[in-house]
Formats: sequence, C-alpha cells, structure tokens
Amino acid sequence: MRVIVLLSLLKLSEMRFGDLSKDGMEFNIMDFGNVVRVNPIDFYFSQVANNSIEFDLQFLRTSKPDILNNNIKNSNTIISRVVTQRALSSAQKHVDDIFKRNRPGALLSIFESKDKKSQEKALKNLKIEMDDLMHFFFIAYKELGYVYSFYKFEHLPKPFTHQQLPKVAYLEEDGSITKVGNTSLTDPQIKQILEQRKNTFLRIAEKGQDLHCFFYTMKSLKGLEANHPKHMHYVSNKWNYNRPELLKAFEQRLYPFSGTPHIEIIGN
Repeated sequence: MRVIVLLSLLKLSEMRFGDLSKDGMEFNIMDFGNVVRVNPIDFYFSQVANNSIEFDLQFLRTSKPDILNNNIKNSNTIISRVVTQRALSSAQKHVDDIFKRNRPGALLSIFESKDKKSQEKALKNLKIEMDDLMHFFFIAYKELGYVYSFYKFEHLPKPFTHQQLPKVAYLEEDGSITKVGNTSLTDPQIKQILEQRKNTFLRIAEKGQDLHCFFYTMKSLKGLEANHPKHMHYVSNKWNYNRPELLKAFEQRLYPFSGTPHIEIIGN
C-alpha cells in the first residue's frame, strides 16, 4: 500500500490560499522542508499529487469561486473526490514515466565502485537529465534498499545573517522589489540578499554507512557557476565523510570537497 501525504480536502471552503498577500497579489507557498530517509517513490508521488491539488484548487478559487461555496449541495465532497482522483492519476503517471526511462547505467555503476577513484571515473563526462537522477533514486530504493534524503542549506550575505527578513521577497524583472511582511531592511538590501544568497541542495541515497550525495546550487543549475555549463556535484562516503560530517560541512559552508566530479545537466 502506498503511503502518501495529501493536502486536506475535507473542508474546501475553509482552505486559505495566498495567506501572504499584498496589493491584490497572492503568494502560494508550499515548502516540504528537509526530507530524511524516506521511500523516494512515495515521496515523489506525494509531491506531484500535492502540486496537482494546489494547482486545481487555485484555479477553482480564481476562475470558479462559486463552486467552492457551501450553497451547492455536496459540492465539497464532489470536488474533493474529483480533485483527489486527478491528483492521484497525475502522480501515478509521473512515477510510471520515470520508470519507463532508460536505466541510468553510469549512475548506478557507482554502487559497484570500490573506491573514490573508480566513482570519479564512472561519472567523468557524464550528462544526465534531472529525471535520470530521480530514476536513479527510485531504482536504488526498489532494487537495492537505499533510502532517500533531501536537504536545503541557505546562507545569506554575512551583514544580513541576523536581520529580520520579510516573509516573501521577489525581485521583479525591472529590478524592483516586491515584499510581504515586516522587515528592517531597505529594498536595495533585500535585492543584495536575493542576488548574493547561496542555496545548496543535497539529494542523498544511503544504506547503512554507504552514502551517495548529489548537490547543487541555483547558480550551478543555471550554468552561472565559474563558467561551467549547468551541473551538479557528487560526493560519497568514499571521500572519508560520514553523514553527520557531511551535513555539518554544508551547514557551516565549509565545502571541503575539492575536485568533486561535475555531472552536466541537460534538458529543461
């Protein structure tokens, strides 16, 4: 039985959208936070299903608001059923599509590598799509028993580390700042934070002491890091780091992983 976590649909009329708003604009924010040692297939399924639910309800709220009120008998029950079924079908199709991809043989070969050098060789000049990486995590779990973790580490420019930040800040195309929530910072300061902050994302497959970590920043995903094309990095326990040491290094922005393999990201 698949274990999933879906948004509550029992009382649609009481659900709030865009809890953060300003000047008629609404911001929908869904943040799963860190994910630790889970079944990646179920996690991905839940993520896609929740996104589908959020999209459909937001569409109904903005385009068909009368459908969500209580004046229509059994409307909430009917809508819940339809929206949920659409979400589950969409999520299952996404999972199936991942499994239909060609096996990421080069990525999977790192499980057979006995040392750091052979892992580096396996990943040299490798080019993958992001769905190939998800396929890797699916197979690692289903066939080999590796669980999945996801971490995000955010580091702000040092002058602003302890400042009160707005709840939402967005850099418009014209360079202006849209923000929601109280803050002591000026718009130029918020712009500096948005442009200079560093978010690092870790995606980990692990079983026992065996650990395989793929990590990237927003700049590396956009091809803006040191004139490299879009890419991610890889490190494993073969670099003589255990899990606590690895997470501490990223949390403290130490990055002691010189010469880690670059994996080029292709596709959208």
